[in-house]
Amino acid sequence: MSSRRMRLGLLTLLAAAAGTSVVIITLSVLVRPEARVRWDVSSHGQAGVSERTAEALSSLPEGTRAIAFLRPEDARLTFNGNLVYPRAFARLRSLLEDARIRARGKLELIVLEEFGSPVDWTRWETDLEREPLEVLILDTPGEGRRKFIFNELFTSTDPTPDGQPARLVQERVDSALGDAAIRLVTSKPVRAGIVNGYGQPRTNAERGLRPLIRLIRSEGLDTVEVTGPDTKEEFDLLVVAGQTAPFQQGDLVAAESWISAGKPLFLALGPTAPVEVVQQWNQLLAPAGLRFDTGLVCEARPRAGALPGNSTVATLDISSSQLSGQHPATQVLAESGRAQGLLAARPLALEGGSNNYLRTSLILSSADAWADHDRDYAPSPGEARKSFPLAAAAELWQSEQPLQTGRTVTLGSVASLTGPQLPFAQEFVSGSLRWLAGQDAAPSGLVSLTSLPLRIERADQVRITNLVTLGLPGFTLLLALMVYWRRRR
Repeated sequence: MSSRRMRLGLLTLLAAAAGTSVVIITLSVLVRPEARVRWDVSSHGQAGVSERTAEALSSLPEGTRAIAFLRPEDARLTFNGNLVYPRAFARLRSLLEDARIRARGKLELIVLEEFGSPVDWTRWETDLEREPLEVLILDTPGEGRRKFIFNELFTSTDPTPDGQPARLVQERVDSALGDAAIRLVTSKPVRAGIVNGYGQPRTNAERGLRPLIRLIRSEGLDTVEVTGPDTKEEFDLLVVAGQTAPFQQGDLVAAESWISAGKPLFLALGPTAPVEVVQQWNQLLAPAGLRFDTGLVCEARPRAGALPGNSTVATLDISSSQLSGQHPATQVLAESGRAQGLLAARPLALEGGSNNYLRTSLILSSADAWADHDRDYAPSPGEARKSFPLAAAAELWQSEQPLQTGRTVTLGSVASLTGPQLPFAQEFVSGSLRWLAGQDAAPSGLVSLTSLPLRIERADQVRITNLVTLGLPGFTLLLALMVYWRRRR
């Protein structure tokens, strides 16, 4: 009898050891991301990142990091107890965690919460040169980097005049991550040549063009400063932000050759640009049908205290309805409902030009604006009120090379590109740069928030946990006791 009990005990011990070994081996395998198998059981298959994004992320080099800065920074989206940021950040956390798992160990995830360590915030913001409103940065070894502002990942409505808060309506995190990963893996960075030899604002000053250069780099572009277009430096995108002296002959010929070759150009001239400079550029841009006009666009805004006769009328509020909803440079921004701001802008004109070009007004003033010529900041009898183009774009209908599409963006304001004012026009400038670099910001991958899988609240999660860990075992034990008691009777 004792021998039988010993054999039974030994068998039980061996079975327990085997079961424990199986559990340990299974858990050690499941800990490895590449060994996990997932099923998306949400109604639209959008609980995690798509197969396309997962494949692109798994192709990233070792050491790639995704750094999320989860701190509300847009006062418009925090008005009246708004839930836009909490819902957006919850969705972003979920997708980033799924992206980390699907990246097969290639992606390190770092999430900085609003009330997290200030030391960590300062460190990462400094190392990555983060700008306001940027909520996600994808950083690869070798300085390949892609930054996302909140508006690129989520769209929301504006608060209403009757006090209704903004609402989160759509997101495009999955497609944005996939596009960024593909570009970081397959393409070399586009290089922007910043002209600084003809009276441009200083490129080494915070109140000059240094913030613009940081913004260009944050879009994944390299930068190089050049005195003019006629240089031995190689670059893919020509950026001229302000100019107070006309080009010398060599640079003039080089600029003409650049435009004739269909290479991308970002050009901003303010209302104080000399006549000779304006005439030079109008002649260079004549085939594209873009022209800088004269005057200072002004607009009275009584609610803001901007009345005729006051210089504040030169500060323009650009609503989303004044942005082109059909052009890739502004389409996402227009659909998001976000406003922009311009300071000291001259009017543009779209006229003439070759039939080889497609021309689009990117920003229009309101119909109550006027072009001030006598600098009295008030509409004179000859200064009619109408809508003026403030930014425009042109591109060739057909092109053979990705960076020889004839893409040109003109902006009638230089002050809006300098340090203090750039944040008010940052999203427009970012969209324009991406379009010029061939990274069209089309609204692909938009997902309605109503189609997303159910997100259970924390209180409900606690109830479900208690039910599973306490309720079900307790009920089973109670049932066993009842059966035992009945059998003993």
